[in-house]
Amino acid sequence: MERRCGERIKMCLDAYIYHRNRKIASGRLKNIGSGGMFVETEQTIDPKAAILEVELFTDGQSAENRIRFPVMAIHRSEKGIGLIFRRYCSHARETLED
Repeated sequence: MERRCGERIKMCLDAYIYHRNRKIASGRLKNIGSGGMFVETEQTIDPKAAILEVELFTDGQSAENRIRFPVMAIHRSEKGIGLIFRRYCSHARETLED
């Protein structure tokens, strides 16, 4: 049973997952909403261990196009990992919606 708050927006952006500033996985952002996101990845991330950051690039891989979200892993599936935001980041959300 899904327990999402709000609508998810389908996206396809490169995503990099960090733990303590060390990249531990890469994948593709598949959808994002007000409470979290799903990143498709082949790497295994233990949801119990995971206070993480997700880095996305909105248009090319330069520093000015980079957004980082503080997240926590909440579930793992065969296709990837579900993440919830640790705190709301209005600037990042506005950038993605543009």
